[in-house]
Amino acid sequence: MPTPGVLTVFWNSNVMASKGFFDLADAVRQVRDDGFPVRIVSVGQPRGDSEMNGREVARRFHALLVHEWLDYRGSVDQALAIKMAAEADVICLPSRSEAQGIAIIEGMCAGKALVVSDIPALRATVGDYPAWFVPVRSVEAIAEALRELCRRKQMNPAAFAGSLKEAAAAARERFSAERFDRDMAAILRLELAAE
Repeated sequence: MPTPGVLTVFWNSNVMASKGFFDLADAVRQVRDDGFPVRIVSVGQPRGDSEMNGREVARRFHALLVHEWLDYRGSVDQALAIKMAAEADVICLPSRSEAQGIAIIEGMCAGKALVVSDIPALRATVGDYPAWFVPVRSVEAIAEALRELCRRKQMNPAAFAGSLKEAAAAARERFSAERFDRDMAAILRLELAAE
């Protein structure tokens, strides 16, 4: 999946309008038209939602498959999705319907750049991890984030790849099973003490 000199954006969710997939595709088209090398590697299935019915999603998605910048892999298991996230440069989820995006958590734990919509649920998920927060439905803001990430990767690929190591370590601790167990045990002790 890694392509030297090309910014690889990993889409690790179902292909849905409310998750911002078509906003991302429009942004990538703009960025490529500006001469920046960027591509999407996508997993998941096209699905209808409250914004776009299944037939329209399938039609729009099928029309995108002719572009060489979209590498669609279909449904994959979680282990492969985690491996693919580790090989990407950016995780993008400009969703307006997300509660807590697992794709974002996996991206943070892998030390990847994030481009996410500026909604309370995603801000809470991201926490202190550095990310590009974009307004909901703003193709231009997504495109600008991708342009800047392309510039950074082109300027110094090694520094770009390792720039989020410390943030990734903090994310792995924050989302670890051990921390969850510690926090749950503390909550249960408080509950028992209150009785």
